[in-house]
Amino acid sequence: MVYLNEASVHDLLNHTELVNVLREAFVGDIQTPQRTHHHIPGSAAATMLLMPAWNARAIGVKVLTLDPARTQRGFPSVEGLYLLMDCGSGAPLAIIGGRVLTAVRTAAISALAASYLARPQASTLLMVGTGNLAPFIIEAHCSVRNYQRVIIWGRDRQKAEEVRDQITTRAQVSIATDLNSAIAGADVISCATSSMQPLVYKQDVRAGTHVDLIGSYTPKMREADNALFEGARVIVDTKDAIIESGDLIDPHSSGLLDTTAIRDLRELIRDPTLGRGNEEEITIFKAVGTAAADLAVAEYLVEQHAAAQQDFIWNTDTLRQ
Repeated sequence: MVYLNEASVHDLLNHTELVNVLREAFVGDIQTPQRTHHHIPGSAAATMLLMPAWNARAIGVKVLTLDPARTQRGFPSVEGLYLLMDCGSGAPLAIIGGRVLTAVRTAAISALAASYLARPQASTLLMVGTGNLAPFIIEAHCSVRNYQRVIIWGRDRQKAEEVRDQITTRAQVSIATDLNSAIAGADVISCATSSMQPLVYKQDVRAGTHVDLIGSYTPKMREADNALFEGARVIVDTKDAIIESGDLIDPHSSGLLDTTAIRDLRELIRDPTLGRGNEEEITIFKAVGTAAADLAVAEYLVEQHAAAQQDFIWNTDTLRQ
């Protein structure tokens, strides 16, 4: 059994490959029973998630804790572990750091959605948020679109500078001081925050923009205002988002969003005509996380590690090395 920490994942990661792995996984045969949420000691928002999934080769489960209040004490808001097991023998294959696995898979899903929804000529990417996810999101998005500019916005300029220093994109990278102006100049907006109030307002978003909402994994969290959803094309990573995210619950309650018209990423990949309808349309991708993606990413990372080490990974009954 191997342990893959953040440094190991960085060494194994290829964003272009991983986006394609998820493209195949989302139309494959992965079983994902309902994930469970449990409040844990810490703060009012402290949550533990249990996310299992399996296919014919492997079984995986992620145990993740999330608490935005931890950052005030100098700790990451997200922590946990992922356990990957061989389906044929039941033997444990790997333990992967849950924080980095979540960051990698979230970024790859975000970029995968953008490959269908962002305009091909999109040239400016705005990253809203400066947490653990931000560098992964920027790198993943730059693997599916040829951005000329990347703009980073966060409440703490020092954190924005730290994100800037971590990325390797060839695009021109700058730090925004005014969020509204940055939104108005972006072709793609990716939000990864723990905000309880909208940050992206429709009045600032120009026609044809693709908006990527990664935060708001509870009914009380928001990253966009209700008006943004009126007339927009909305795709989700999983239909669970409709009942879990305040970004969808609130505009639906206000009568501005018809949730029956929402499609998920699996449907979009199978039928790309469900994506962007024209150059002026605002498209929105809302992600809350799915165990299917966790499993696909875990398999990819373990296979990459096995190839580098020239080790056998899968039980011979599964016909996978």
